[in-house]
Amino acid sequence: MTPGSSVGFGLGDRPVAVGCRGHSKAMTGLPGEAAAQHVAAGDARVPGAGSITDALTDPRPPAAVGSLSERTPVTPIVEARGLTKRFGRTQALAGLDLVAQPGRVVALLGPNGAGKTTFVRSVATLLRPDAGSLQVAGIDALRHPARVRQVIGLAGQFAAVEPAMTGRENLEMVGRLFGLKPKQARAAATAVLEQIQLTGDAGRLVRTYSGGMRRRLDLGASLVGAPRLLLLDEPTTGLDPGSRVQLWYAIRELVAAGTDVC
Repeated sequence: MTPGSSVGFGLGDRPVAVGCRGHSKAMTGLPGEAAAQHVAAGDARVPGAGSITDALTDPRPPAAVGSLSERTPVTPIVEARGLTKRFGRTQALAGLDLVAQPGRVVALLGPNGAGKTTFVRSVATLLRPDAGSLQVAGIDALRHPARVRQVIGLAGQFAAVEPAMTGRENLEMVGRLFGLKPKQARAAATAVLEQIQLTGDAGRLVRTYSGGMRRRLDLGASLVGAPRLLLLDEPTTGLDPGSRVQLWYAIRELVAAGTDVC
């Protein structure tokens, strides 16, 4: 979590989103949850951010800066209303409501089967909800999924990179798949390699990368298209503590550069 970020908790069978933006922390809860009652004691700090406890207990309302006349409406980066998805007899999403404002990191935490991946896949337009509405960067994801795909990047639970290619070749290939011309793909790959701090290893075959380096490269592949919103599904799965710190540092840098993360 970074300054200008949010954190979400999945407690019981429903997620709760808690946001903090700059020095003014805000809380956005989903139906039926009182987030402050479910946070364990202790100070879960991340470098450069306030504590989770601070985010929950700060009495100030969201964006409590400036007068009402100075505030302008902001289009949420993600807005879900009554989102429902069922797989046979399994209810994966049951009327989910969530609003994620731009300029933040939004994390959804919860037990297995809580619907986290189902929600991420819905936002990525890989699944179509059975009911409800879903807006991504102001675009109706149910009516215009192709337009949504133009503004998002997705990194799944496991690194999906080609080990027989170099790091640079992987990124350039993704750029070409995005429709970039060769020169544009090379430029995008160079910029992303710098973002994820893999410039010095760009010419190595990916099969020689450590797990953390592969995960960062996978993150970079989702950034080649310069997405407004980066979707991460359990990004630190299988990583050792050191690699996790490196990955979160890379994510912090992306947020500081203006990418929204969910």
